Amino acid sequence: MAAHDWADWWDKQKRESEEILGDWVVENPQWWAIGVATGVQTAMDVGQGFVDVLRLGEGAAKGTVGGFGKDALRLLALLGPLARAGAIANRALTPLLRAPQLRLAVQVKGVTGPCTFQATNNALALTKGKSLFVTADDMAKAL
Repeated sequence: MAAHDWADWWDKQKRESEEILGDWVVENPQWWAIGVATGVQTAMDVGQGFVDVLRLGEGAAKGTVGGFGKDALRLLALLGPLARAGAIANRALTPLLRAPQLRLAVQVKGVTGPCTFQATNNALALTKGKSLFVTADDMAKAL
């Protein structure tokens, strides 16, 4: 089923619902019935804007300036969700595609004082809080 078919189905359902709700309010003129009918109708009116995006391309098919304008607005409505989907995909795929990084901690012999504190701080930052110490067994496995 094409996207515009879904939009046509929505229009049909909306028309039928408006008729049913109108009849229901006439039969039940209480304040709560009017409130429920108004809420349902408002939700369908808001949804109509989202459903209209499914008609992307119909305006350009008409070949008029107004048709191209409608399609431009429909495309503009799609850009926000598409950008969000792209950002989510980027966040999900970035750790998988990123090459492993090599980090080195350099220790200068014979240096004492504040540099020792700075070297320790740098080493902790490079290991991201993991152990700073390496056993001979771990080094042999790495080779």
